[in-house]
Amino acid sequence: MKISQTKWGRGLAALALSATLPMTGCAAEYYDDGGGLVEVDNEPPPPRVEVVPAAPYHGAVWVGGRWLYRGGRHEWFAGRHARHRRGYVYAPHRWLRSGNRWRYEPGRWHR
Repeated sequence: MKISQTKWGRGLAALALSATLPMTGCAAEYYDDGGGLVEVDNEPPPPRVEVVPAAPYHGAVWVGGRWLYRGGRHEWFAGRHARHRRGYVYAPHRWLRSGNRWRYEPGRWHR
């Protein structure tokens, strides 16, 4: 396994990106579905209204759509059903203001 594929490697990559931000003045973009860092200058658009379809199986949990920042712009990813994790509650993704920037916190399951 390459170090860039580990959580440690992703953390190092995020740290390297954040260290270059003050010098470049550019929006940082580091994203992966494993919970990588995303911090950008551009405020995300408001969430889109989604019609939640019927659950495809008993116990399915709706995970709403989200704006992700890729290729220098916000891109909408539609919601989907996910398998419920027994003993856990899903906390949805969110964008938070961080000074003059916006930071993405991916959704996750909590005990």
